[in-house]
Amino acid sequence: YEMRIEGLILAAGLSSRAPGFKMTLPLNGGTVLGNSIEAMLKYCDRIVVVGGYCYEKLIPICDQYEQVDLVINENFGEGMFSSIKCGMRVLNCNRFFMTPGDYPMISDCVYAKLLEKESDVVIPSFNGRAGHPILVNGHCISKCLNIESFETMRDFIMTLEKVYVNVEDEGVILDLDTLDDYKVLKGRKTNADKG
Repeated sequence: YEMRIEGLILAAGLSSRAPGFKMTLPLNGGTVLGNSIEAMLKYCDRIVVVGGYCYEKLIPICDQYEQVDLVINENFGEGMFSSIKCGMRVLNCNRFFMTPGDYPMISDCVYAKLLEKESDVVIPSFNGRAGHPILVNGHCISKCLNIESFETMRDFIMTLEKVYVNVEDEGVILDLDTLDDYKVLKGRKTNADKG
């Protein structure tokens, strides 16, 4: 019995506070989104990237990877939860990793560590702060898509069994919202250098 793991990367948002469209900003010889994809790729049979705003700029990044499918959330203006649901509809897996695309510094070992745990949701934490990616059991997908009362992913996760895993990687809480965030990330070592 083969365990099928997929990834869901959220890249539909407006980047309103960032310097330009943040998914395509240069980082570590690639792009912000490319870094997010590459850390996850080793652990996933397939990755679904959900685009919306400026999605055509994501096409050349996603096209570099055979296992990456880009889906478009036409309703991205409704917020991140609409993108999560859009991505969930095309997943076909036992478990899936999920992260916003603007967490490009997550190191490989985090993915490996989360996979060791069994729960509806496995969440990494660094110094007591919960971060990304989260690992979700595939059986939760239909519940998320079929129950109308959830307003956000957080509402949904509250109803699930959760396990937190302490990790030594600050990348799980480093996202990119502003120019300052970008400068901090550019000054850091890449995933590969940390191994």
